[in-house]
Amino acid sequence: MAHRFLLFCNIGVITNMLVELEGRSFATPQEEQWLAQARVSLANERSATPAQVQWIARTFRSIWADEAKHGWNWFANDERGAPVGFATYEQREHRWWWLARWLSQHDVGIFGPMGVHKSMRGQHIGAIVLRRALDSLQQRGFRRAVIPAVGPIKFYERWCGATVVECLPRP
Repeated sequence: MAHRFLLFCNIGVITNMLVELEGRSFATPQEEQWLAQARVSLANERSATPAQVQWIARTFRSIWADEAKHGWNWFANDERGAPVGFATYEQREHRWWWLARWLSQHDVGIFGPMGVHKSMRGQHIGAIVLRRALDSLQQRGFRRAVIPAVGPIKFYERWCGATVVECLPRP
């Protein structure tokens, strides 16, 4: 199904993906090893502190910072406690048009945004916070999760088995 959509999705569209959560384990056996090698610890937090909001806005986008402020987050922090990555989930304050189909589906959790600092990429931090957030959605009783406005399709296919379900033309 994903390949059918990939034939039609391009830069001019919003691509949404879906992950089945029910009956799945998002535990990553190598997670502790990867975290130790990267010298990173994790924290699950409701909202984001002003310092975390500033870091997200400065490193990624200000709208992502606002989404993190209104959602739950898994933060990856360096040895000093400074954020180096994050994944937001269950942010429902911003009701983007590309989420319209999903917001009324009570069995669907919302994932994203997510980002890892350039200097920390390639160390599996993104995969870890992604899978932690999906596990958190599963623990809240959601059967599926939508990953809206996706950039790295292959990343989500690889690390959580997400499939493309929508390619929406930008207005």
